Amino acid sequence: MSEFDPMAEQRAFYDDTDYSEEQLEPAEDVQVVHRLAPRSTFAVRLDGATIEQLRQVAQRKGTRPTQLVREWVVERLDSEQQDQASPRQPEILRLEVRVDDLEARLNDHVAGVTPRET
Repeated sequence: MSEFDPMAEQRAFYDDTDYSEEQLEPAEDVQVVHRLAPRSTFAVRLDGATIEQLRQVAQRKGTRPTQLVREWVVERLDSEQQDQASPRQPEILRLEVRVDDLEARLNDHVAGVTPRET
């Protein structure tokens, strides 16, 4: 008696089924256009304990440490400028930071750059 393999029927189906007539036309190459000004790097030296604390907070919030730092810096700058102009809404700020991060990742992916730990 052979051993029952619940995935065998599915594997056989996908191995033997031809979808070539149902596939979409090949996608066109697209060019990513920056909607915002290019970003620059600004290095900040922190001690090991502070970096570890930053990593833990970022992990709790489900984000990357660099993204969290960018968000905090922009929030602080906005609060400093309250007298001169109305500050951006915090949710809009978080979305802008997230879009910037995703755009950078997409550009790295398109360029074939290996993701780095941030």
